[in-house]
Amino acid sequence: ALAGCSQPAQPNFVISLNPTSASVNPGQSASTTLTITPQNGFGGTVSLSLQNPPTGVSVSPASVTLTGSSPQNFTLSFATTGTTPTGLQNLTLVVSQGSLSKTASFGLTVTDFGVALSRTSTLRAQGQSFSDLNLNLTPAGGFSGPVALSLQSPPSGISLSPASLSASGPITLSVGGVVLDSDYNLTLQASSSGASKTLSLSLRVLPVQTVAAGGYFSAAIKPNGEAWSWGDNTYGQLGRVTTGTSDNTPTWVDPTNDVVSLSMGEYHVLALLQDGSVRALGRDDFGQLGDGSGDSSGTNSDIKIVTPSLPDGAKAVAVEAGRYYSLALLSDGTVYAWGRNDVGQLGIGNTTSPQEAPVLIAGLTDVIALAAGDDHTLALLSDGSIWAWGDNPNGELGTDNNDPSPNPVQLSGITATAIAAGGNHSVALLFGGTVRTWGFNNHGQLGDGSTTSRNTPVTVTGLSNVSKIAAGYEFTLALLSDGSVKSWGHDDSFQLGNGATTGDQTTPVDVQGIPSGRTARGLSAGIFHALALLDDGSVVAWGSNVQGQLG
Repeated sequence: ALAGCSQPAQPNFVISLNPTSASVNPGQSASTTLTITPQNGFGGTVSLSLQNPPTGVSVSPASVTLTGSSPQNFTLSFATTGTTPTGLQNLTLVVSQGSLSKTASFGLTVTDFGVALSRTSTLRAQGQSFSDLNLNLTPAGGFSGPVALSLQSPPSGISLSPASLSASGPITLSVGGVVLDSDYNLTLQASSSGASKTLSLSLRVLPVQTVAAGGYFSAAIKPNGEAWSWGDNTYGQLGRVTTGTSDNTPTWVDPTNDVVSLSMGEYHVLALLQDGSVRALGRDDFGQLGDGSGDSSGTNSDIKIVTPSLPDGAKAVAVEAGRYYSLALLSDGTVYAWGRNDVGQLGIGNTTSPQEAPVLIAGLTDVIALAAGDDHTLALLSDGSIWAWGDNPNGELGTDNNDPSPNPVQLSGITATAIAAGGNHSVALLFGGTVRTWGFNNHGQLGDGSTTSRNTPVTVTGLSNVSKIAAGYEFTLALLSDGSVKSWGHDDSFQLGNGATTGDQTTPVDVQGIPSGRTARGLSAGIFHALALLDDGSVVAWGSNVQGQLG
């Protein structure tokens, strides 16, 4: 009786996706439109899931409800996490109700990039801007740039360039001239298409020497980078030809306009430039200019401004001139030395002299400051430790003996924030503002109330709240936190500046003559004279003036 009768059509549905592919970074989501077309009265709620999804990939919502018989559209999201593998991920969407299910394919390409810095710490002097870091950009899953670069909440005066990179390359870190010398923990952010990576970078900003006293000459740097010099010019150390061997009038050193720091020996000068390069001029009989060819016959009519032959790509952040030798601190915390080395003052493990080109001081790292005397040298490390090398007849190395050392030796029992070296004595500024000294003390330059030389550090009597120190040949200076200046030691040429002619002082005395209402913010000491930079940018000088070094 039922022959020829057909079964009724069963409820069913068909699905489609638009679009069927997308690209995302890990942690992002891709959207698509799911179209469900009911057939034969199909309706109700259907479940959504992924078949064998890759790690970290999910679909939402988990279900949708159909109403009516017309095709209906739903927005789906395929989410990823940071653990999702990069590359093309072929997803299978399963739409089901009971035993009825349909599948659709979606191509999800996960692209990503990795970033790393060639090193995670660097040094800069105030006012320097250069590249000593590389950002290594590693694409994955077909990623292509550009990647935007920025510093998160950078301190005022510290900036990064370029603004973006499409491939690995150098980045320039710039430090303004008024940025305080201190430690800065920076966060570099690299971003592209909503994905973001962060890197940590430790930056130490070093102070600069903008007034400098040499043997019998002086110089200062203006805020625009111009260097001005005056005094003795016997070996062309003023950087210009004059009618005589001295000039008591400060004059611009043509064509300087990018100098950030200066250091002077007895007859030569080292200049640190904004871009991390170094210039040297003056006497070169021991190779102290560092260009590989000593010149013992230089005079004021034979100006020789040279670039010391540091390694290619090296960037200096501090320079220090000893009597007849030179040092440069690089942005990676290593030190190069050149010039006279007859007593191991270069710290290179021998006494071969002269060294006419820069030589790496092996094993000395994390240095943040240098100080050079006649024939001995100090280095301050980031942990506050002090290392010393060179001649030591008066205990100027501070190593509890009088033995010279051609290699750096650590002082025991002392940590410091700053160092200075006189002719044959040494000075350290400690945390808390007190000062300790050691070495030759024939004129009271140690400031401990005696004229007894010391081969271990002693405390300067009655001195506190010190912010900066400087050491001349046989005298010492301290700048206090209130902007006043103290001095002690030899006073045969009025280098103590205390307004008296009573001779040597074995404990600190007040420097006189700083204009009323003004305070000092920088110091430098030569053989027999001294300079102070004041808060209004002016300079005062005192002491010997036989070559016009007071300007």
